[in-house]
Amino acid sequence: NPNVGVGAYLKHEKYYISLSAPKILETKRAREEEGIVTTAADRVHMYLSGGYDFRLNSTLELKPSVMLRYVHGAPVSVDFTALMNIHNNFEIGAAYRTDEAISGLALIKVIDWFDFGYAYESSLRSELQNASNGTHELFVRFTLKD
Repeated sequence: NPNVGVGAYLKHEKYYISLSAPKILETKRAREEEGIVTTAADRVHMYLSGGYDFRLNSTLELKPSVMLRYVHGAPVSVDFTALMNIHNNFEIGAAYRTDEAISGLALIKVIDWFDFGYAYESSLRSELQNASNGTHELFVRFTLKD
């Protein structure tokens, strides 16, 4: 299925704000398996996020952020995140998604433009806790300079 996304991102030295819709085309899908047909619809997801960087001293920077996620027909979800940047080489943080999950992450700067990280997320919903031990993620971040 084809898809198109749009977004806007405003960045200042100490803060950022963004608004995006990564998939603006609603699509419907159908699948048949063992004679049973299931259908699903992908709805437009809207994201609004922002954050601010607080320099605490010469080595520590607190980076709180918030992200709102809206999908028509579903409750609004909000992620609250706090990261602590240490010596501009290491970040550690935690996040809370309203009534759904908590997570922690760590990120290390390998070289000036390349970071490597690990994140763990655990559900706060009891029906999911019984089925899953959470998720483990490894990730990379590339920084493009002017």
